[in-house]
Amino acid sequence: MVTTKHFGLDTDSTFANDTDYTIPSTKAVKTALGNKQNTNTAVTHTASTAAGSATQPVYVAADGTATATTYSLAKSVPADAIFTDTTYSAFTGADGTTAGAAGLVPAPAATDNTKFLKGDGTWTAVSTTLAQTGSTIQPIYIDSNGAPQATTYSLEKSVPSDAVFTDTTYSAFVGAGSSTDGAAGLVKKPVAGDNVKYLKGDGTWASIAYTELTNVPSSFAPAAHTHVTQDVTALTGYTIASTAASIAATDTLNEALGKLQKSIDGKQAAGSYVPTTRTINNKALSSDITLSAADVSALPSSTTIPTVTFKTWS
Repeated sequence: MVTTKHFGLDTDSTFANDTDYTIPSTKAVKTALGNKQNTNTAVTHTASTAAGSATQPVYVAADGTATATTYSLAKSVPADAIFTDTTYSAFTGADGTTAGAAGLVPAPAATDNTKFLKGDGTWTAVSTTLAQTGSTIQPIYIDSNGAPQATTYSLEKSVPSDAVFTDTTYSAFVGAGSSTDGAAGLVKKPVAGDNVKYLKGDGTWASIAYTELTNVPSSFAPAAHTHVTQDVTALTGYTIASTAASIAATDTLNEALGKLQKSIDGKQAAGSYVPTTRTINNKALSSDITLSAADVSALPSSTTIPTVTFKTWS
């Protein structure tokens, strides 16, 4: 019997990793191995030399020694693992009309170390000069494109730390009764026609009656007074006089206007008559005129016109 270190199949046909085992006899080894392992190609390994590790497997070299591989297994490989040789296309930038495509970004040059990859696929320097958006009293927000935009409201003063923001609502105004107090609130809306009315304490829009006024006289005694022409806005009772007559000092305004209107009715409108200084055939128009035949170069009515007979020859 021989005891040795061997890296191969044990007598029970299992793989033995550098374990001492006893070879009963050459015949027994051959019988145990059978067709499972050729004795000329058995892996041999020196007992005191390590090869590989718990995360680095080994392979059989050409000389039959166990040799560590150049890769490691940091975790177990699942049974459904798929090994593929994946390749990627180049990244394509967008141009404002056409969308880009996912892929490997272009390699930055040495001078691109301070640049950023733009959506068009180029390495571009970003300007540090920014246009002002908003102000010390107008905050900004970020829109859907990531750009800052000024808000439509402003903060004219600092908001105190104890500020309370509430969505305040108000109830309706309640008018008072003769013995019941009203309640503060939103007054009822005035409708068309209420523009000359006032909100009364009872909650209604109403006109103010003279009797509701205080410290005013109960009646007004007539007294002589005058008005300028602009104060006269209507001529109540005005009628046109039935006959033309001179205006008397005792006439009322309506009576005087009625006489005046009657005297001018049917008269020629100013600017549409012939002035009396104009003449016709040297005859003044200051009175009726008579035109003779000579005035218009015509034959007198007593002129006898001779008869002329025309004969024709056939």
